[in-house]
Amino acid sequence: MPPAPFYEIHPNAYLFQKSATPEEEVRQWVAFELLSGYGFHINNIEFEKPVKVGRRTHYADIVVFNNHKPYIVIECKRRDESKIADGLKQAVSYATAYEIRAEFAVCSNGSNWQVMRNINDNWVKVTDIPRIFSSNTRRPIHELFYEINHLELILYWLHRPVPAKYAQIFLSNLQDILLRCQLSIAKTAIPNMVGMT
Repeated sequence: MPPAPFYEIHPNAYLFQKSATPEEEVRQWVAFELLSGYGFHINNIEFEKPVKVGRRTHYADIVVFNNHKPYIVIECKRRDESKIADGLKQAVSYATAYEIRAEFAVCSNGSNWQVMRNINDNWVKVTDIPRIFSSNTRRPIHELFYEINHLELILYWLHRPVPAKYAQIFLSNLQDILLRCQLSIAKTAIPNMVGMT
C-alpha cells in the first residue's frame, strides 16, 4: 500500500536541517512517511548518501538501512517532474552499486510512487516497500508503566521549540516510545504535527 497522499512539511520542521527547494519538499514528505507510515527509525534514514557508480560519485537522496545495511534507495523528484521512469532507473543504479546493494529502489515526485525490488539479481516492479511495524499489540501492564515513566523526558519539549541540534534526538526518542507502546499516529494529524494548518 503506497504512502499517504502528498502533504507539505513546514520548512522549520525539515529533518536534517535542509533548505526549502522543490525537490526537498518531496524528500521531506518521503522521510515523514518513512517514519510515520512505514515505521522506520530516524537513525536508519540517511540523506545524500555518497554512491560510486562507475568512476563518478553520486548522492542518493535517501537511503534506508535495516540491520545496519542499505535496504531501500529512494530518488526524489520535484512535484512537477514527469520523468519518473528515469528517476527509477537512477535509484536502481544506486541500489545496485557495490557499496549499497539495496533490496528496494523507489522513485517519487509526491504524486507517483514507483518501487522495484531486487529478486535473485533481477529488478521487478512491486506495489510498495515493506512496513516494519510489529503486529504484536499486547504488552504486559508493567512494560507500559515503564514507558510512561520515560515519557517525562519527551514531555519537557512538548510545549517548547526544540532546538535544531536536539531535533533528531528528540524525534528518535519520541519514535522509540511510540513504537514500543504500539501507538499509531493518524495520517491526518501529521500536517498539524509539523506546523501546518
